[in-house]
Amino acid sequence: MNASLLNQVVSCACLCLSLLSAGCGASDAPERRPVKGIVKYAGDPLDAAEIRFIPDSGPVSLATIRAGIYQLDNKGGVPLGNCKVQIVSSTPQLDESVAPGDVGTSGEQIPEVTEIPAKYNSHTTLTATIEKGEGAQTLDFELEK
Repeated sequence: MNASLLNQVVSCACLCLSLLSAGCGASDAPERRPVKGIVKYAGDPLDAAEIRFIPDSGPVSLATIRAGIYQLDNKGGVPLGNCKVQIVSSTPQLDESVAPGDVGTSGEQIPEVTEIPAKYNSHTTLTATIEKGEGAQTLDFELEK
């Protein structure tokens, strides 16, 4: 094989590898931002609940609410843009000998379960806009009975 043909083969191979590797780094994942905040129900911090951010397009993001506080930063947070927000009661997994308000085996108090109205979950009226920016975006929610 002469040098000119070898140079053409090597150049072609390098071009093909460059084109293939350019596609490997690209991601179809939406841009995200961490979100944190406080959730109150009837003026009191909500406990034993879950908050869900449901974007117009993209994956749902969720976090646990404890003592009224949530923080959502796994996988980079919530996709940017408009979201519906659902806040759902979570029922702690208890055996029959333990009741809400009791102290658990590790010393923590078992949270009371608050029934949250459907207008905040299955028929939510809550919305949020996740904006591009540095650090976590703070979104607080005051829920009424």
